[in-house]
Amino acid sequence: MSKYFIEATGYQRVVLLSALAVASALLTHFAPNDPWQIMRVPGLYDKDGSAPILPGLYFGSVLAVGAYAWKKNNLFSAGVILVGTTVAWVVAYEFAFHLVTTHQKVYLDELCTSISGPLFEEIKKYRDLVQNPFELPKCFSDKLANIMHLLAGIASGLTGGIITLIGISLVTPEFRTINDWSRTLFVASFTGALLANNTSLLLLFIVWQVSVAASIAFGWSVQETLKVGREFQ
Repeated sequence: MSKYFIEATGYQRVVLLSALAVASALLTHFAPNDPWQIMRVPGLYDKDGSAPILPGLYFGSVLAVGAYAWKKNNLFSAGVILVGTTVAWVVAYEFAFHLVTTHQKVYLDELCTSISGPLFEEIKKYRDLVQNPFELPKCFSDKLANIMHLLAGIASGLTGGIITLIGISLVTPEFRTINDWSRTLFVASFTGALLANNTSLLLLFIVWQVSVAASIAFGWSVQETLKVGREFQ
């Protein structure tokens, strides 16, 4: 690891971790699966909702590198953050998938009860066919689809943020402050809302990962500054 990276302070850490988060987001979007598609966690709610593990490892590696360079400087702490962030991604992914697809099937069931004939058979096909976990059938109104995506984005963003911060706080106790947690969870929830309005998933990944990484790096930087200040008192 370069000396410049290790000795980075203040906003340099924010910029460096944000840059790595951009790379992680690009990998998340363009390379979410391994060539054999074996690094996936079976869906807890739906057989089609298996979550790819690699995106969690990408972003977890970003945070683990920052923690190793600037905090504990040991592999155990980096490993805890890597595992915690990977778990956060899997849970958030499956949570969003569940919220969208469950309400999708409920809506289709209700719709089917009021329709008969050929149209009934066509709509029924959507019950067990989800091409994209975040893409709703054509029969959904745009307003309903946006509300469902908005709620799923906020909830999954918040859930992923909470689990990520648990891993961070386990190995960097100085991050256990109301300011650090509230700031990071706010940006995680707010940026998760980008799942609505047919926003590009690439944009969602970039904004979410950069925002969360920047907030965590900022927290580490502030705590380091406070620590140095106390040493000089």
